[in-house]
Amino acid sequence: MDFAKAYVDLFDSLGTKLGPRARVSEAKISAAEKSIGKSFPLALREYYLVCGGEKSLNRANEHLLSPDECFAIDGRIGFMAENQCVCYWAVSSRSKNDNPAVSEGYGDPDDEMSWNNCCSSFTKFMATMLHLQAVNNGFKICEFATFIDERAGLAKLKTGWTFVGELKGMKAYNRDGNVICLHSTWMFGQTNVLQIGAKTKAKFDKVRSS
Repeated sequence: MDFAKAYVDLFDSLGTKLGPRARVSEAKISAAEKSIGKSFPLALREYYLVCGGEKSLNRANEHLLSPDECFAIDGRIGFMAENQCVCYWAVSSRSKNDNPAVSEGYGDPDDEMSWNNCCSSFTKFMATMLHLQAVNNGFKICEFATFIDERAGLAKLKTGWTFVGELKGMKAYNRDGNVICLHSTWMFGQTNVLQIGAKTKAKFDKVRSS
């Protein structure tokens, strides 16, 4: 897999062009690896090299750790933190897979953590996570919504939008750089709650009207 191209294409699909400032230097990555005594798997390393310094999506809500913030624990390398550090996301430091699965961990990175499987690969995780970031302040306009006609709305999502991925029951969709994240369950017993994100009001209105 050409990870570099995949990441450029991912950001392009979200209307974000990656410039020189989006890149993290090889020297910083190597220093981080030396500090924790572990090598980053290729998918993670390439992510930092290509787009690890981009902030509008990588740090819109959850926080992509800079290489020097990454930590090693329980045979894993932590690379992302929930916005209040309630949980962390990590890849295996033992796997020989260039694109390892992602685990979600709770606890203290300096002490003990418990882990659950989260996503089958790093690339799938980041693709889905960036769409979730987009509707959580990564895009200029972000709002919650519900279907007027739930059955028809779900059918439109499946046929008119590109399915990106799923994390913990949340399904992310993209169409022309606009994003919908569908939460099958939400607070107070709500179901099929939508988060919609667009970069302009015109694009947002078009999504709402469709």
